[in-house]
Amino acid sequence: MANQIALALVAAAVVLGSAASYYYFTTGQVLPAPPHPIYCGTISSHGSGAQPFSQNFTKVAKCFYDAYANGDSAMFNLYYMGVDTGQNNNFTIASGSRNVTDRVTGFMNTKQTAPYTIYCTSVSIILNTSINATASSSLLISSCSNGASFLIPDAIS
Repeated sequence: MANQIALALVAAAVVLGSAASYYYFTTGQVLPAPPHPIYCGTISSHGSGAQPFSQNFTKVAKCFYDAYANGDSAMFNLYYMGVDTGQNNNFTIASGSRNVTDRVTGFMNTKQTAPYTIYCTSVSIILNTSINATASSSLLISSCSNGASFLIPDAIS
């Protein structure tokens, strides 16, 4: 019985290997691995803090915008935290696409809200010029299916 199982496993491996070899020899190409998104990082904001966003927000915003502009797959988390409520937005760009998926979860007191997904179709940079003539740029994710837009101010200097 053990010999029959071993023989069946060898036969299955040969069949699967033959299928992959047939694809390679008929097309001359190896099947590509699916792209993994670039993880840009996390931006967090605390409602009562003096610093509106975590200190790495410039790097994260630039990484996400550059991936969008180049048609690369990327993702980042935007985490808002208040006193007893909060929300986590997980933004992802699919490779070769200009569509952004936002997987949203939240909490109120100790209860987590049901996760849901919204879709956005625009990522842009808005130039800001202040009174003292310093310039920076904000990251804007807009045209979302729920009517929302997400603005990360002074994200790119």
